[in-house]
Amino acid sequence: MIVVEIAQRARLNESICGDVVSVTTKPSGVLIAVADGLGHGEFAHEAARTFCDFAKQHAEEAIESIVASSTAVMAKTRGAAAALVDFDEEQKIVQFVGVGNIELRSLSKEKICPISVPGIVGASLRRIRSFRYNLNDDDLFIIFSDGISSRFALEEYRSLTERQLADRILVEFGKSHDDATCVVIRVDGFQTASSQVIA
Repeated sequence: MIVVEIAQRARLNESICGDVVSVTTKPSGVLIAVADGLGHGEFAHEAARTFCDFAKQHAEEAIESIVASSTAVMAKTRGAAAALVDFDEEQKIVQFVGVGNIELRSLSKEKICPISVPGIVGASLRRIRSFRYNLNDDDLFIIFSDGISSRFALEEYRSLTERQLADRILVEFGKSHDDATCVVIRVDGFQTASSQVIA
């Protein structure tokens, strides 16, 4: 079972957040999309929502293919920094692809430290790079936009619940001048049939 908690807020004095998250359940597991639309406000939100909706509609495709094929639809928007994380409970693997300032950290049995390539989804991308790792029970992941300062030690928050962790990171490290999003994911055992999500 994949447990997901999301905490986010808009930039100070903005009524709508330019970051969007989607969580899509698949027969094999869960696909999580995180997008940070360029700028702030309604048009940033529209760009981020466009990417996440596209990812949800194409969730069964390879994550590199989703990002590559989203370029055409994203070109009609401001563009976005974005990341996809695919949790395959059947094969017990996790895959990551990121473009721009979306970061993933983990507390995991194996070292998991993917990087996002420079660029904007919706503009020309020179390359798309994916990372693949083994997935283990009780692995913990945090994905965050650049509205969250990266100056935190995840180990210090190990004892918190997923909800508490997402909220604490947002409150303690969120930047008031930017939209901010924190997604916390924990592997809580593996399903033998279809995956379940608690969110």
